[in-house]
Amino acid sequence: MKAWTIFTHSLKMIFGNLPQVMKITLVPALIGFAFLIGFMAILGISANQFTVLESGPGAISTGAFLGAILLLLILLMVGLWPIVAWHRFILLAEYPKGWIPTLRFDRILSYAGHAILLGLVAFALVLPIGMIMGVTASAAPVAGTVFVLLVVLAVNVIVFRLSPILPAAAIGRPLRMKEAWEATKGADGTLLLLLIILSVFQFILQFA
Repeated sequence: MKAWTIFTHSLKMIFGNLPQVMKITLVPALIGFAFLIGFMAILGISANQFTVLESGPGAISTGAFLGAILLLLILLMVGLWPIVAWHRFILLAEYPKGWIPTLRFDRILSYAGHAILLGLVAFALVLPIGMIMGVTASAAPVAGTVFVLLVVLAVNVIVFRLSPILPAAAIGRPLRMKEAWEATKGADGTLLLLLIILSVFQFILQFA
């Protein structure tokens, strides 16, 4: 079963390279955590204030809110740093030198741009279908639920088929969506089964 082979191979790549995984992820994670704690300490914001939506004594100020947006952008870049480094390690055998992975800002920006593009495609697919679901769900709840499930699976398979643009961006060999789509032609069944395996695995982890 190809989907299972892909899944187990992915796990082997992670657990078979734990020293490299640590070198790629540890420092960026610590930097991201330091930014978060520093931001909250400087502005005197507590964690629960980020959940306050209405104005009032518990709400954060406009300046703090804008600062939070900036923080999210920084955390996004820091979060993509090890992801790009991991792709380059797996695909280019670019081993981390020391405990700080090479910061390739151009590749991080390219990865972020392609990820946003992929997200927009998913949104464009879901939006009109979501409107239809709003009607069918009230008229026929059971049929609406089944329809939602099928749509979620279909959209995820489409995103999976287009997702090669992300590692391609990470290694500096940009791939157009059309090329990614053609490269994954005939893999719909495998990707659907892989999606189900990942969902079951995530479910097990949540309740383990």
